[in-house]
Amino acid sequence: MSEIKGYGSEEPARGDQRKRESAIVLSSAQREAINTIVSTVEQAERKEKFLFLLEGVSGIGKSMVGDEVGKILGDKRRPRVVALESPDTYRIIKEMKASLPHSILAIGTPREIKSAETYKFEDKEFSDYKRTPVLLKGMNHGEITEYIQSLGGGAIPPAALEEIATYSLGVPLLAQRMMPEDMSTKTRQMIAAGFLRSNVDLTVKQGREVVPAPIDNYFNVEIPRSVRELAKGIRWKEDVYASLADVLTNLEALHARGQEEESPFFVAPQSEGIYDSIQQRRVEFNNFLNIYVPQINQTDFERIKQAIGSSGSAYDMSANTARTNVFFGNHRKTAIHLHTKDSDYWGYEGKASERYKKISSDMESDFQKGKYPIKRQVGSPKTSFHLSAWGHESTVYNQIKLGWALETLLQHRGIAYIVENQPADMWYVYNPLNKSIEPFTPPSNEK
Repeated sequence: MSEIKGYGSEEPARGDQRKRESAIVLSSAQREAINTIVSTVEQAERKEKFLFLLEGVSGIGKSMVGDEVGKILGDKRRPRVVALESPDTYRIIKEMKASLPHSILAIGTPREIKSAETYKFEDKEFSDYKRTPVLLKGMNHGEITEYIQSLGGGAIPPAALEEIATYSLGVPLLAQRMMPEDMSTKTRQMIAAGFLRSNVDLTVKQGREVVPAPIDNYFNVEIPRSVRELAKGIRWKEDVYASLADVLTNLEALHARGQEEESPFFVAPQSEGIYDSIQQRRVEFNNFLNIYVPQINQTDFERIKQAIGSSGSAYDMSANTARTNVFFGNHRKTAIHLHTKDSDYWGYEGKASERYKKISSDMESDFQKGKYPIKRQVGSPKTSFHLSAWGHESTVYNQIKLGWALETLLQHRGIAYIVENQPADMWYVYNPLNKSIEPFTPPSNEK
């Protein structure tokens, strides 16, 4: 016989005396939520049904709570668990309600719960269910610290341990995302701020006034002031990593389907600053982003094709499995050139064909003539890739997203490449030997 184990406490949860399939570690907040649901069902009359609304931010173990409740109550009395993130949630719940005598345990983030309450569960069809809100908070400081130590095998330096514990907000999912040793404090703050924005409403209406929302209710640790300020939007449009939390969520979804992706963090220390500078300065009409990879082996070539959503004779950067889509980029106002010794594939959006072909041909010609810092290697593959992205007048959103997606991929795969970054007003190459960005004067500007 095993028990429900908790962080920082050996106090057993209700029902631990019953037969369990395996031991599992739960936070004190999870144990409290389990006790609330189990005791409510056990103390109710046999035919009484409940609509439990289990509310909590992403990544704190709401599904785990549902699983544990089911194990304790058994098939006859356990609530049917439904995740509110599904667009078909309401239809599924109605079908279940019509065919099953069970209570329902609907789980969701604060925003998902609010939407369900407003638009889905006001229906008279749910009038025979007793609506029961259950709030699931994150871990406390001691619990999240212990959890981080378990992730790092006890080898995390004290300063890093405290920083991750502070900015992970007591959320195991955030702690996992913040584990890389070379991650900066700023990046951890941005991940936490983006997480807040995507999970909770930061303000609420109080009469005619808009006031700060009580977001502390969802956490068992103090939210750092720096994270609050970033989440409210201060400098939000100045950071390439502003949408990092959502990008990481997308990457985790691909990982769950068996698709591995390179890290979304730049290897070269200069790259983040380059893309931040684009968002901080006003870009007029020179807003082309050209990424040129002059020589690639076949494995990397196929990886790049997958990243841009290439499929046979077409490409779609908005495809669900495309890395560019994960970073919120798309194929609008873009063009690509995939070149092998046997074939050329050109893809472009709009009326960019001739202009783009000239840009691509000029870059290929300059490379062949030895005008770039990257030189043709004897016996190197005659395979290359070129992407060009642009926007209306000062629009640079898509260029930033595509550049972020592709430059991080190329850097992590150790591939040398050339960039004409007009929004940043610079040309540069990535040198995989020293893992750095090296600016250079383009051939057309040499005197």
